[in-house]
Formats: sequence, structure tokens, C-alpha cells
Amino acid sequence: MTNKFREKFFYTILTNIVSVLVILILPLFFGDNHIIQWYYQKISILFTSYRNECIFIALMIGVILCLYTIRIHKRNEAVAEKVIHEAFNYQEILKTKEKEREEIIQETKKAIRDYLRISLCPYIQENEMGKLIQNIDKWDNTKGYILLPVITDGRLSTLDLRHMIWNVGKRLGWNGNKCATFIKVCFPIELKDLEIETIRRNLRQRGNCIIDIDIPECGDYKFHLNHPK
Repeated sequence: MTNKFREKFFYTILTNIVSVLVILILPLFFGDNHIIQWYYQKISILFTSYRNECIFIALMIGVILCLYTIRIHKRNEAVAEKVIHEAFNYQEILKTKEKEREEIIQETKKAIRDYLRISLCPYIQENEMGKLIQNIDKWDNTKGYILLPVITDGRLSTLDLRHMIWNVGKRLGWNGNKCATFIKVCFPIELKDLEIETIRRNLRQRGNCIIDIDIPECGDYKFHLNHPK
């Protein structure tokens, strides 16, 4: 039995019940007169003659209404359970996605640390390397963090530093202005003669360099690590 047919069936039953109630109750509004007496006499004869049939029909209608009520209740419960289940699944999916996102962030940071150590270790002291890594981590996550100046041995050009920060910033989702501001403050000696806007416009400038541009694969964070020249 389809839902549409079931609805029509129960609608017909309810219509018949209302019709019977109207037939029984409507005469009461006409007052106490011979019409009412005649009406109840005929009704009494009718029910006396078809008592069993009337009782059977009344029971069937009652059973049908009970079954319909039970079915509606179960359907409502099923809908409620489905909504709760979907909400639960949504929260689980949200937690899973958040966990995956956090894992990617941590893996990206590890890849950046490895890249910096491999690319810069010949040109920077260990304690300066620690400050650079701290700068990147804190500046990306801590509002109002003040960058610590980092000192190199002087062999890295401004082009090398621009390439380096573009490679790192690209994996972290930094825009050009953020990358330029970072190296301007972080490497004050090498970048003292360049304005932030000039640095921003020339982050990917080509030329003779030690650290080259490392463009990540689409949707990936990994570096194409090469040992420093």
C-alpha cells in the first residue's frame, strides 16, 4: 500500500466517521419535538436490526484508527532517530575532518623545518635557525607576536631569502605582503635597503641564487629538497 493510497484510505474512513457523527448529533439542535422522536425511533430500529453489523464496523474503524496512530507514531520516531543519527554523523565527520586538517598542518610544519635545516644550515648558526623556526611558527599562530631578528653569515642574497620565504609562505597560505613583511623584519641586515612593497613584487624574481623557487605540487606541501649549493 503506497503512502498516497494509504492517506486516501484513512481520509475516507475519517470522512465516514464524521458523517455518522453529524447524522447522530445534528438533530439535537432542533429541540424536543415530534421530528426528533421520529428520528430516534428510526435510528433505534436501525441499530436494533443491524446491531452486530454496527458493532463490527465500529470495532473495525477503531482497529484501523489504532493501527494508523501506531504507524504515525513509529514513523515520527524513525524520522527523529534519523535526524539524531544524521546530526551524530555530521559531528563525527566534522571531528574527522578537523583531525585530518590538524595532521596536515603538523606535517606541513615538519616539512618546513626539514626544508629550512637542509637549505640554510651552511649559512646560519643553530641558535639562529631555532629563532627562524620559532618566528614562522609563532607568527603564523600567535596574534601580536614580535619577530626576532635572525643573523646569517652574509652569503645569502636578498634573492635567496625572498625565494626561501616564498617557498615557506606558499605552504602556509601566506600572501605576498605577509611574506615580504616577515623577511623584512626577520632579516633586517640583508633587507635594510628594500621596502616591503618592493620585496612583495619580487618574491619570485629569477636570477643567480643559492636557494631557488620550489613550487609545490597541486594541493601538496612537500618540498623538492636538494642539498644546498
